[in-house]
Amino acid sequence: MNCLRKKLVSVTLLLSLFLAIFPYTASADYTSIALSPSTGIIYADYTALSVMINTGTDEFTAVDFYLSFTGDVEYMSTTKAAICDNFEATESESGTSVNITCFKSISATDEDPYNGVIATVYFKSIGTGTAMLTFSSVDPNTTTKTGGTYTLSAENNPVPRGGVGGGELPESGLFDDTRGIIGVGVLLMAFGIFFNHINRFALSLIATARLNRERKEEERTDKRRGKLEKKF
Repeated sequence: MNCLRKKLVSVTLLLSLFLAIFPYTASADYTSIALSPSTGIIYADYTALSVMINTGTDEFTAVDFYLSFTGDVEYMSTTKAAICDNFEATESESGTSVNITCFKSISATDEDPYNGVIATVYFKSIGTGTAMLTFSSVDPNTTTKTGGTYTLSAENNPVPRGGVGGGELPESGLFDDTRGIIGVGVLLMAFGIFFNHINRFALSLIATARLNRERKEEERTDKRRGKLEKKF
């Protein structure tokens, strides 16, 4: 009995020593994953939704998730955030979900938590009604998973994709039109070539106007002189 007790004490001491030398650290859950915005309109040409990840106090190394969608909505494409060194987005054969994976290179000097965008997902509507998007699976485990509910529109997005292009621009001014710019350039070039002629012509007009003004002044003076002479 004493031998068994001694063995149990020895095993306990060895186990304690092992845990002290090789401590076990449980992997913390990420705090949240969410779509931004979580409500709004999915247009007929495109709508961009940002996937936000918050790792809480845990270091961000990677995330792998499935974004599922229902309703008359179609997946278009995904662009990665700068934090993703390795990135992959694959649509399911059923066309009802997209699997997105983001890996960050391991760096001993960069072990901070992360709270920001990891991907931008583009969808478009192919009908009307509403569409629901949900995170059906997230690895590592994430405490809060916030999808979104969106209204489907048959109209195109009023904001061009990427902020530029996407249709004709309004003719709001001269320099919005290339032809206007060329026309101004031609006028400036012609003005430079014929500047001397234009200058001489302008000086001639000024001189003629001055002579006419002086002649009229002399005529008025002569008339006044004549009137005065008649009085005397």
